Amino acid sequence: MTSRSTPLLVVQLITSLRVVSAIAFAAIVVIPKYQMAALMCYLCGLLTDAIDGLAARRLQVASPGGSAYDGFADKAMTVVSALFGVALGAPLIPCALVLLRDLFVLSFRAIAGERVVMPPSRLNGSVTGAPLKVLTVAILFDRAVATGKNLSFAWYWLPGVISSISLAREIWVSRRVIAEYFFSHANVFRK
Repeated sequence: MTSRSTPLLVVQLITSLRVVSAIAFAAIVVIPKYQMAALMCYLCGLLTDAIDGLAARRLQVASPGGSAYDGFADKAMTVVSALFGVALGAPLIPCALVLLRDLFVLSFRAIAGERVVMPPSRLNGSVTGAPLKVLTVAILFDRAVATGKNLSFAWYWLPGVISSISLAREIWVSRRVIAEYFFSHANVFRK
């Protein structure tokens, strides 16, 4: 192992813990007596989201691959949050809008490569994903400690609307790169 590989492994393990937390959350949140454990799994995932990027920068092991893996782990948390909401009865449309915005961003960055007009931004991900994650924590807390507050599912429209605005903005700002990509690959789309 090189001197760079140990800190890199630590950061990758932190990010991996977020993926494991998302999977564990999805597996146990459906069991009523494990709501507190589901909340802990979810909070663990959020905690790793807060520290893995910071750790990578502090340990000087930040990389495009690590950034991509972090994005994947973030999307895992977003997906389980949206699915949790829909499973409880939240409207499908706002949850789908959050997921579609994330899919667009991942897809666009994959095809645009170095020409990406909108680089990854903590603000974009935080503004679109945070309301959904806050709702998930609030609902989980209510279910875990049985407060009886029953948060309205109408709140799911907030992240849906924010994601729609963000998606429209990203498409507009990136329209030239998108058009260039489709024109340069026109022969693939004609088959």
